[in-house]
Amino acid sequence: MNDHGLKFEHWPVGIVEENKPFDDFVHLDQADRTVNIPMKAKVYITLKPGILDPQGQAVHHALESLGFDRVFEVRTGKFIEMNYNGVTRDEAERLTRQACEKLLANPVIENYEFVIVE
Repeated sequence: MNDHGLKFEHWPVGIVEENKPFDDFVHLDQADRTVNIPMKAKVYITLKPGILDPQGQAVHHALESLGFDRVFEVRTGKFIEMNYNGVTRDEAERLTRQACEKLLANPVIENYEFVIVE
């Protein structure tokens, strides 16, 4: 049984998602007979408080020169999307956390957070 509580006694051809063409259906994972739902990780990486952000300062100055005088501060960061197929929500979270810790974020100067969406 997967995170969605879906397990089939009979193997359907697929599941059609609302407002999507039939060709774009969710495929079955035949190894464990559960629905294989694609997952997407949305990762947000930001500088820790107190870390200088020269790129954010440059954007702030450019905004001021364009007349955006009510902007107090600009901090920049990174946004990364990773698509998974054939994994559970728990696996997607684990893989995303590992990717952030090993490669995507520098734990000395950056924080990260992510969400998993289907």
